[in-house]
Amino acid sequence: MTSDYISLSVETVRNSDLSLRAVGLLAAMLTYPAGTSISVASVAEEATEGRQAIRSAMRELAEAGHVHRILSSGGRGRIEHETWVSAEPVTWCEADGCRDCKARKDAGR
Repeated sequence: MTSDYISLSVETVRNSDLSLRAVGLLAAMLTYPAGTSISVASVAEEATEGRQAIRSAMRELAEAGHVHRILSSGGRGRIEHETWVSAEPVTWCEADGCRDCKARKDAGR
C-alpha cells in the first residue's frame, strides 16, 4: 500500500542548518517507494534545479543525518552506491561503508 502523504517534523522543516532547497529535496526523496534508486542525476531529471544545486542540497542532508550514502564493493571490482533517506536525522547508521557517518565521526560530530 502506498500513501499520498509524507511526514516531516516541524523541527526538520525549520532546521536553520538546512536550506529550503535541502528540505524540499528531502520531502521529494521521501515520496519515492522504498528501494528506489536515488541519485543526483535521477533527481535532476525530474527537477528544475541543476545537478550542482541538488548535490549541494544532498550534502546538507548528509551532514544533518537525513541522507546516508553507502559504498560497497560490487562484483568485478565495481563500487556500488546505496542511498538511505530518513525523515528524522540519524546520527550513526552503523552501515559498513557509510561515507557520511564516517565523515561525521572523523570530524567529531
